Amino acid sequence: MHNFPSARKIATANKKQLIDTMKIDNQLHFDKNKLDQIITLSKNSIASGNDAHELALQKRIECW
Repeated sequence: MHNFPSARKIATANKKQLIDTMKIDNQLHFDKNKLDQIITLSKNSIASGNDAHELALQKRIECW
């Protein structure tokens, strides 16, 4: 998610913006349930202020 490189940017983004970012040729190549998980993880990450959570989130997104 090149346009949203940090948990803070994901957590504060509009969900439609995130969905539009994940579309390729107008096809969503991402499960919307996973998007909800990413948003929740992002919000938890910034709420804790923990850099380790931020790194873990980035690794999870790379795996999806």
